[in-house]
Amino acid sequence: MKNRSIGAALTCALLLTACGTEPEEPELAASNSDSLIVAPSKRAPKVEQLHLRLTSDGVGVLSLELAPGDRKRVIEENKGAAFQMSLDAREKAVTFNDSGIKPDLKAGDGLFSASIPIDLERLSQINSEISKLKTRTLQTFEPGSRIASKAIEISQTNAIDIEALKKGATIRLPNLAELGPLRTLGGVTTAAINPQKSLLIRSLPVIEDPARTMNPCDSSAANAPLKKWTFGYLMEQMAIGSGLTASQFVEQWLASWRTQQIVNASSGSLVLDATSAAAAANVDSMIINPWRQRSGGGALNLSIAPFRLQAILYRPDLAQSSPYLGGAAGNNGGELRFVFGLMEVRDGNRDGDARDSVDTCQPIEAAAIFEYGVPITSCVDIKDWANKWVNLSALLPGDPAYGAALEALTEQVVRSGAAPGNPNQNALNQLRTNEIDLTGIWQMREFVIRPGSGPLQQTTTKNNPREHQASFTSVPGTTPAPIDLNGSDALLTEILASMSPGYTMPEAPGGVPFMGGASTYNAGTFWDHPDLKTSAELEARFRFSSNTCSGCHTGETDTLFYHIRPAGPGGVPSISAFLQGPLTVTDNRGVSHSFAEMDNRKQALASLANQSCSFRVGIPPFQVLRLPLLSVH
Repeated sequence: MKNRSIGAALTCALLLTACGTEPEEPELAASNSDSLIVAPSKRAPKVEQLHLRLTSDGVGVLSLELAPGDRKRVIEENKGAAFQMSLDAREKAVTFNDSGIKPDLKAGDGLFSASIPIDLERLSQINSEISKLKTRTLQTFEPGSRIASKAIEISQTNAIDIEALKKGATIRLPNLAELGPLRTLGGVTTAAINPQKSLLIRSLPVIEDPARTMNPCDSSAANAPLKKWTFGYLMEQMAIGSGLTASQFVEQWLASWRTQQIVNASSGSLVLDATSAAAAANVDSMIINPWRQRSGGGALNLSIAPFRLQAILYRPDLAQSSPYLGGAAGNNGGELRFVFGLMEVRDGNRDGDARDSVDTCQPIEAAAIFEYGVPITSCVDIKDWANKWVNLSALLPGDPAYGAALEALTEQVVRSGAAPGNPNQNALNQLRTNEIDLTGIWQMREFVIRPGSGPLQQTTTKNNPREHQASFTSVPGTTPAPIDLNGSDALLTEILASMSPGYTMPEAPGGVPFMGGASTYNAGTFWDHPDLKTSAELEARFRFSSNTCSGCHTGETDTLFYHIRPAGPGGVPSISAFLQGPLTVTDNRGVSHSFAEMDNRKQALASLANQSCSFRVGIPPFQVLRLPLLSVH
C-alpha cells in the first residue's frame, strides 16, 4: 500500500568555491597559557548544525554543533575537546575546540569553534541570489538516508541574517545545498539540475547514440570498432590485465549461470552459500549458442554482444568528500553506472544481422549493472567533476556537445588504467545482475574482480542475508540453513546491532555465515522479527530491510523487482515509482516512510558542485553537514 506525497529535496548541504582574494590563514587564538594538543580524528564527527558570529574586530567564528555522542568520542580520540579540519590536503588544518579556549565561548556546550575569514559581501550575494529563486520551500532528508523528513522555508531576503551578524549575534545557518547550485557558492549554473540529463540518463538520443552505442540486432560491421558506451567496450577494458582475452573474460563470467556456484567470503576461505542451480540449457540456448553462431562458431564477438544500453547514471549520493584532514577519510566521487538489458538475438537466415522475419531480437527478463567507483580524491577534483555533471543539464541529449561531454566523463572512469591500485587497474566496484529467464526464479547476483587480477567472480550480495528459499540457496550438508525471513535469532541480533552508529552487516558473525551468495526474489519482502516491538526497533527493522537487495527491490519501496526495466531497440526503459517519486510506502508493521529519490540525488550533486576547498574563501564550509548515503545500493 502506498500514497504519493508532494515535494522532495534532500539531506546534504551546500558547498563553496574559492574567491579571488585570499585572507591570511586563520589562527586559533589561545586564552591565557592554555594550549591544545590535537591528534588526527579517527572518524569524522557528525555535524548537525552550523553557527556563525562576528567578533568585535570583524573576525568570523564558525561553530559546529556535533551530533549527540560525538563530543564524547572526540574527547576520547583526541585527549581533549578539540579536533582538526582541513578542506583540502594542500591546506593547513584548522582546530575546532569546545574547551573555552578562544574563540570558543563556553567549554562543554557542544559547540566546537574556530576562527575563519568571513566575506559579508559574498554572503549578501547569496541572499540576493536566493531571493530570485522561484521556490524556497524545501523537503529535508535525514542525513545519510533516503528518508524525507520535514519541509522548511528559506527566507526570501535573509537566508543568512547578515544584520544580526553585524550586531554580534550568533546565527544558525540553513542547509543551503537543498536549493541546488548557486553561482556565488561555485555552481556553474543557477538552473535546476535536470535528473534526466545529469543523473539518470535514459533518453533515446543517448542510449541509441549511433557514435557510442550498438544495436544488438545489427551485424558486427555496424558496431566495429567497439563503441564507448557498449557492453563489449566496458568488458574489453575490464579484461585488460586479467590474463584473458575479452571474449574469454565474458564467457567465463557467463559460465556462472551454467553450474551451481559456491560463493566464498571475501577472504576466499569460508563457504557462504550456494546460488540457484541454473539450467545450463537456458544460458546456452538463449545467449551463448546464438552469440557464438553469429560470431562464426569461435570466440564470442563483442561487437554483437546481446546487451542493449538502457541507462547511464551518476550517483553523487554515494560520494565521500570529507572536509576532515583534507580527505584522509577516503574521498571518492561516488559511482558511475551503466545499465544493460539482455537480449535474445538469433540470426535465423545467417545473413549477419537479426533484423529479418526469421530472426529473433527481443529483450529477456535480465539486466546487468556495471557500478564503477569514481577514482578521484581531492576536493578540487571532485568539485570540478560534479560541476561537469551539472553542466549537462544545460545541453540537449543528442547534440554533439552533450555526447562529447558525457563521453569525456564516462571515459575518465571506465578506461583501462583509470584506477591503478585496483584489480586489473579497473575502477569497477561491482557488477550486479537481476534476472529470471536464466534461472527460472527472480534472482540478484554480485560479481567483483578479486584483489590482484583476473576474471569476474561471484561474491556475496552485500547487505543481504542468506535467502529464505532453501531449495534454491543451500546445499544440504554443505552450507548452513538460510536465514528465516521472519524469525531467525541471527536476524534479530543483526537488526538490533544495526541500531549502533557505523554498523556494517557482517558476512559471517562468529564464523557462522549470515550474508548470502545471491538474493532470490519474493514479492513484498520485509525482513522482520516478532520480538521487535518499540518504535526505535521498528525503525531499525525498516532501515536494515530497506538496505537489503530483496527489500530495496520489493516491499520496502513497493517495487516489482526492477528499478529500471529494460526495453528493446527503439524503446525507453521504464523506471519504478521509487525513482520517479515522491512516494510514501507503508511497511508490514504499518509504519510509513516517504521517499523523493531524484531530489535526494540532485541535492547530493549540488553539494559536491558547490563545496568549499579552502577556509580562505570568506564563506562557511556548508558541506560539513553532508553525509554520503549510508547504503551500498
